[in-house]
Amino acid sequence: MNLALGALFLLGLYWATSGVLRWQAIRSAAADRARCPVTASQFSLNEVVRQSRFRWVEFVPAIQYTYRVDGVEARGDRIYLAGDMSHSSKEKMLRFMKQMDVTSAFVKHGNPSDAVLILEPSPAWRASVLGMTAAGVLLMGVTATLFACLW
Repeated sequence: MNLALGALFLLGLYWATSGVLRWQAIRSAAADRARCPVTASQFSLNEVVRQSRFRWVEFVPAIQYTYRVDGVEARGDRIYLAGDMSHSSKEKMLRFMKQMDVTSAFVKHGNPSDAVLILEPSPAWRASVLGMTAAGVLLMGVTATLFACLW
């Protein structure tokens, strides 16, 4: 019984910390960078063939964007996504790309050509991270209470 409660507690801890870590990853990627407006963007899908014992195709988003730094336009294609962003369904990736809100690129101070596009999390993504963190904290609380009652 104690082993099962310990496993539930660890699962709750994992859920709680993974939500916070995903949020922190996005925040730290923008650190020490200035926000610059994106003036134009073009989306495409890269088809990546993966093979281990089986062969499958994944679709990965690619974005070309033009941004303005101190009145000068520059082009970039670096994108930061929290986690691996690919899917085996082309239709689902196209739907995801339509929801992307490309408004600003983050440029390193002193090097205007070093830009990265950091997508702002959607409200649904924020809600899922908050829900995962809350479920983890709740699960940890329930298992700690059960453990205290049974001990």
